[in-house]
Amino acid sequence: LPIEILDSISATARKEALAAVAKVPLETAVGGTTSQWIDSLFIRLADREGIAVPRTRRGGKSDAITGGYVHEVEAGLKEWVAVLDFKSMYPSIMISNNICYTTRVDQVDEHTQVNESPSGAKFLAKESREGLVPRLLQDLMAQRDTHKSMMKSVEDESQRLFHDQMQYAVKILMNSFYGVFASAFYRFTHADIGSAITAWARSNIKKIIRELEEEGHPVVYSDTDSVFVSAPKEGKDALVNFGNELAERFTK
Repeated sequence: LPIEILDSISATARKEALAAVAKVPLETAVGGTTSQWIDSLFIRLADREGIAVPRTRRGGKSDAITGGYVHEVEAGLKEWVAVLDFKSMYPSIMISNNICYTTRVDQVDEHTQVNESPSGAKFLAKESREGLVPRLLQDLMAQRDTHKSMMKSVEDESQRLFHDQMQYAVKILMNSFYGVFASAFYRFTHADIGSAITAWARSNIKKIIRELEEEGHPVVYSDTDSVFVSAPKEGKDALVNFGNELAERFTK
């Protein structure tokens, strides 16, 4: 009966997909930790690149990290609201700013290009040294896009379900990166990394909110990776057009 229940809710298939994406045994996908899943990919890449792998950190407690920005909500009913939801915000920030254990630096000379976060942490620009984390995340994003595309093109239902499970497993793994890099125990992290990611996220969201409100579009609410903005009240078509224009404008 337990096996039938797990099959019915697709739990087994999802763990099998996660094991395939993370390149770990099914046992690790089921009962392991997110750091083990990411280690599986990270250590393989580090070995290929000749980069030393630190030992797992023991004990210690993470310092509190300021999370994503939450915009205060005003009471009342809003008739027309467009929602901007940013795809994989934290992974995208890690890619675009080349955030990685292998690129974090304390001091650089004036000729070295760096990406400096609002929190003050510095990471070498991609031109100087491409981090392992951005490379892994770019590969995972490409895998997810492929599976999502295949979901739409295949006619066989079993194949569609397979690609759905795979894209979902990739999503879970990608979203696990921030958690381990914001921790104190993970072997490939540093205290600056987690705070730098959230600092960039807050800065990006606040900039978008400021631009929208300066243009006369009040922001109703915002939380981490989404912005709810009051839209023109001419009807559904106007709302859709308004949302599409904002999406195109703020997509990078």
